[in-house]
Amino acid sequence: MTEERKTFYITTPIYYPSDKLHIGHAYCTVAADAMARYKRLRGYDVMFLTGTDEHGQKIERKAQEKGVSPKEYVDNIVAGIQALWTKLEISNDDFIRTTEERHKKAVQRIFAKFVEQGDVYLGEYEGWYCTPCESFFLERQLVDGNCPDCGRPVEWLKEKSYYFRMSKYADKLLKYYEEHPEFIQPESRRNEMIENFLKPGLTDLAVSRTTFKWGIPVPGDEEHVIYVWIDALSNYVTALGYGSDDPSKFERYWPADVHLVGKEIVRFHTIYWPIMLMALDLPLPKKVFGHGWFITKEGKMSKSKGNVVDPVVLIDRYGLDALRYFLLREVPFGSDGTFTPEGFIERINFDLANDLGNLLNRTVAMIDKYFGGQVPAVEGAVTAFDEDVRQTALKTVAEVEAAMDEMAFSAALTSIWNLIRRSNKYIDETQPWVLAKDESRKAELASVMARLAESLRFVSVMIQPFMTRSPRLIREQLGVGEGELAGWESLRTFGRIPAGTRVGKAAPIFPRLDMEAEVAHILASMRGTAAPAAVPAGGTDDEETGALPEIVYDDFAKVEMRVAEVIACEKVKGADKLLKLQLDLGTERRQVVSGIAQFYQPEELVGKKVICVTNLKSVKLRGELSQGMILAASQGDRLTVATVDGDIPNGAIVK
Repeated sequence: MTEERKTFYITTPIYYPSDKLHIGHAYCTVAADAMARYKRLRGYDVMFLTGTDEHGQKIERKAQEKGVSPKEYVDNIVAGIQALWTKLEISNDDFIRTTEERHKKAVQRIFAKFVEQGDVYLGEYEGWYCTPCESFFLERQLVDGNCPDCGRPVEWLKEKSYYFRMSKYADKLLKYYEEHPEFIQPESRRNEMIENFLKPGLTDLAVSRTTFKWGIPVPGDEEHVIYVWIDALSNYVTALGYGSDDPSKFERYWPADVHLVGKEIVRFHTIYWPIMLMALDLPLPKKVFGHGWFITKEGKMSKSKGNVVDPVVLIDRYGLDALRYFLLREVPFGSDGTFTPEGFIERINFDLANDLGNLLNRTVAMIDKYFGGQVPAVEGAVTAFDEDVRQTALKTVAEVEAAMDEMAFSAALTSIWNLIRRSNKYIDETQPWVLAKDESRKAELASVMARLAESLRFVSVMIQPFMTRSPRLIREQLGVGEGELAGWESLRTFGRIPAGTRVGKAAPIFPRLDMEAEVAHILASMRGTAAPAAVPAGGTDDEETGALPEIVYDDFAKVEMRVAEVIACEKVKGADKLLKLQLDLGTERRQVVSGIAQFYQPEELVGKKVICVTNLKSVKLRGELSQGMILAASQGDRLTVATVDGDIPNGAIVK
C-alpha cells in the first residue's frame, strides 16, 4: 500500500455579504490560496475552505429596504463573491454558506448539545449592541460611546437571550495559550487577547436573539434564532460533515492547521471558538493567524471616503498575477499595509517588467541567437560566477520553504527576487555578447545560457503558489512544459533542463507601464469617476511633421539616448508600417514600436545595436505599448536605422 499523504486544512473567515468585496477581502483569500497551492506542491492532501456568513439583523434590514427576501438579497451578493474568487483563481475545495441545510442542521445539533450539558442557559440581555458588527459590548468597552471595533453608534437592547457560560472555560483557555504559544499569530495578537479580554474576566456570551427572524431557529424554542458566533464559527466543522451522517472529512482534516482571519475578528476565533470546541470536547485548531488590513492614505476603505480599491478593476487592466504579486509582496503578512497606486505600478514596472520579464526575454533571445534556440547542457562550473548562481538557486529554495512555514509570504517572494536579481547580475558579469564573438569561449557561453535557463525554471516553480499564469508562460518560453520539471521536488537538483530543449518565442509577459497615466486611472476608479484620457507621448506612425523650431543645448540635454540591442522583432498585426522591437538596454528590457516595416524585415534587425531615446513618454500605437523610439535617417523612399559598433555595451549613453 502507498503511504497516506499528510493533510493540511486551511480556512478563510466566512465573509459577510452585506456589500461588494474590496481588495482587503481579496488579500486574505489570496493569502490562503497561496498557502494551499504551496502545500499541494509539497505533496499534501489539502482542504481549503472559504464561504459566506449570511444571517443576522443587518441582512434582514437591508433586504427589507430593497423589498426582497433576505435569501434573495444574499444570493445576489454571494454570486458576486463567488465570481470574484473565480476571477482571482482561488483554488478552494469547498464554499460553505450558512444558509445551506448541511450547516443549519449541524448548528442546531451543536446548540442542543450545549443546552443539554448546561453550557448554554436562558436569561435576559440588557446592554449595548452594534448592529453592523453584530456584537454586544459592556459600557467599559465602548470608545467615546461608540462601537470599539467599527466606531459606529451602538444601541441599547433588552431581550430574552440564551447565554454561553464563557467564564467556565476561561482558565482552561489561558492554560492552553501558555502550553501552545504558537496558537495565536502574530504574537502581538496573543498578548492582546490575554491582557484585554481574559485577564479582566470573561462575561457570559449572548448566543441567541428574538428581535429578528433571519437566522437558524433555536431547536425547541423557535422564538429565538441562534446568534452569529455559534452559527458562523461552526462553519469550520460543519463544512467537513461534523454533526452529519457522514463525518469522514471531519475525521480526516480536523483540527484545522490554520484559520486565517482579519485582526478585527481575532477575539472571536481565539476566545469564543476555542471555548465552544472545548465544550464539544474537540481538538482546537493548530493556529489562528490574524493578518493586518490593507488601507489607503485616507484610512480604512469606504465608499464615503472614495478610497475603495476594486480588485476586478486592477485585474482587468493589469492582469491577475500583478495583483496577486503585489498583495503578497508589498507588506509582511500580519502587519497593516497601505495601498497606493504609485506603489502598485512600481511593483509591476520594477519587479515584474524590469527584473523578471527582462531576465526571461534576454535569456530566451540569447539562447535563440547563440544556440539556434536549443538550451545547452549544464556542465561543471566554467566561469568564475557559475557556482555562485547554482548555490544561490538551491539556497533560495530552502529560504522559501522556511518562510512559507511561517506564512511569511513577502519574505518568500523577496528570496525569489534575490535569485532573479542575481541572475540578471550574472549576465552583466559574464557578458554573453562578448563571449559569443570568440569561438574559443563557446563553453563559457553555453554554461551561462544553461544556468540562466535553469535559474528561470527554479523561479517558475517557486512562484507557483503566488502567481497562477506567469509560471506556465515562463516554462513555455523555456520549452520545459508542465510535467516533472514544474514540480517542487525538481528543485533538489540544479541543472535538470535536458540539453537540446528548444525554447519558445521570446515575448514580454509584463509590459512596462506609464506611471502618470496608470496612477490617474486607478485613482479615478477608486473615486468612481471616469479615468482621464491618456495624453499621447508622441505622434502616430503615419503622422507627418514639418520644420521644427531651433533649440538650445539645454533642450537637447534633456534627451537621454542609450545603446540598445534588438533581441526580438515582429510585425504589428493590422499595421503595415509598424514593427515591434524588444530591446536589451543592459539593465532592462523595453518594447519600442517603430514605423520602419516598409524598410526592414524583422529578422534583419535582430542582433543590431541601435540608438534608443529612453526618456520619451510611453505611448500606445495600434494597441501596442512603445517605451521610447529608435533613431533612423531617411531621404525620399530610403530609410536606415542608426546603429553603433557591436563592442559598445548595451545601455551605454550616447552623447
